[in-house]
Amino acid sequence: MVFGEIIEPSTRALCNDEYDDGEICDLSWKVTPCTPTTVKKLFITDTTPLLSVFKVCILSDVKPKYELNETNLKIYEICDNNYVIASDDPKTISGNITEIIAPWIKCAAEVIILTTASDLPSGIKQLSYKMRSIHPKLDVPNLVTGISASVFSYCVHINKNCSLFKVFLDEAPLDSINTVPLLNLIKTLGLNVLKMYKFQETSCYSNLYI
Repeated sequence: MVFGEIIEPSTRALCNDEYDDGEICDLSWKVTPCTPTTVKKLFITDTTPLLSVFKVCILSDVKPKYELNETNLKIYEICDNNYVIASDDPKTISGNITEIIAPWIKCAAEVIILTTASDLPSGIKQLSYKMRSIHPKLDVPNLVTGISASVFSYCVHINKNCSLFKVFLDEAPLDSINTVPLLNLIKTLGLNVLKMYKFQETSCYSNLYI
C-alpha cells in the first residue's frame, strides 16, 4: 500500500458467528436511495465530536436525505452538489458500511474523510491519494481504523481521489476555541461554516461539587 498503518476492517464475507452479538451485519435503508450521477465532494465523518460539530456548524437545519434502519448512519445533500455521510455507531462493521455507501464514493470527484483522535500531540495530520497535501503527513505509529480506514482503502483500490484528515481534539468538551482548527479545515475544504461552535452544556460538566 502507498500509506502507512491502516487497520483494514472486516468485510461482509467475514461476518459470521465469531463477531460479538452486538455487532450489526445486515443493513437496510429506511427509504430506497436514488444514487446521484455525480457528486462534487463527498465528506465522511465517523466520530461523535465530528458529528456534533457538523450538525451545529455545517448542516444546521438540513434534514438527512437517506438513513439506515439498523444504525445512525445518515446521508445529507448540501449546497453545490456536495454530500455528507455521518456515522458514529461502533456496532456496525465498517466494511459493510463502505459497501453500502460505495455508489456515492464511486460517483464522487473527491472523497474527504474526517476523523478525530486524542492520541496526537496537536494539530491535524493527513493521508492523501491523488490529492494535494495541505497538512503534515500522518506517519506511523499513528493508526487509522474503522470506517475511515475502510473508505480510504477502498478509494485507493478503485483509484479514487481521496484525502483523510485526522484531527486532534483533547478530552475537554468542545467549545468555540478548541473547534477552531477543525472549522478552519472545513472552510479550506470548501464547505460553508454557518456559525461557530458553542459549548454544549451537559450534566457531566455543569455540576459543581464542593
